[in-house]
Amino acid sequence: MAAAPSPDDTHNLIAGTYFVDVTRPLPGAGGGAPAFAVTDRASARGGLMAVQSAPGAPLRAVTLNALAGWSAPGLLAPLAHGPARGAQGEAAWFVVSPAPPGPSLAAALRPWGEQELLDFVLRPVAAVLEALDRQEPFINQTLAVSSLAMLARLLRYGQISYHGGFYNAETGRIAALPVDLDQFTKMRRAGKKQASSRAAPVRHAAA
Repeated sequence: MAAAPSPDDTHNLIAGTYFVDVTRPLPGAGGGAPAFAVTDRASARGGLMAVQSAPGAPLRAVTLNALAGWSAPGLLAPLAHGPARGAQGEAAWFVVSPAPPGPSLAAALRPWGEQELLDFVLRPVAAVLEALDRQEPFINQTLAVSSLAMLARLLRYGQISYHGGFYNAETGRIAALPVDLDQFTKMRRAGKKQASSRAAPVRHAAA
């Protein structure tokens, strides 16, 4: 079993900035998925987390890139995503975002009243959906042009050095996400191994 990364391990940097500290888990913050504290080494910003995606789960990079840098109440917008090592040293994929404020609701479970559901669930969700509907003009077009340029290079040269990017509408800059072949290979093997173990038939011993 591989050793978990140390605080000085640069392999656990997402987008060259966000350090995923797998020694500091955040129980309940990932909504059922493993979540860990994140240190922003560029600005020392606090209150961040990294949610570990399940092996073999679709990445949906286009959606993550479209939401990157968003600021809306009730929305934990992704700041970056990329490969890093999990708590057991395994290859994994993480999505970095602000951590949810306050304690986990699972820490004090109780029935919610109708007014609480309206104030703390339905209205915040509706506000987020409305904010997404009013997103910055031409963001999708910008991402589409970048995706087409990446596809054109793949078809012309047979390979690409990056697999996506983050667009900042305020600065007009696009930060490329470089391809890490070693991490992608490890993740693909881990996903196939997990899928094969789930598909294995269950054998019952004879009575």
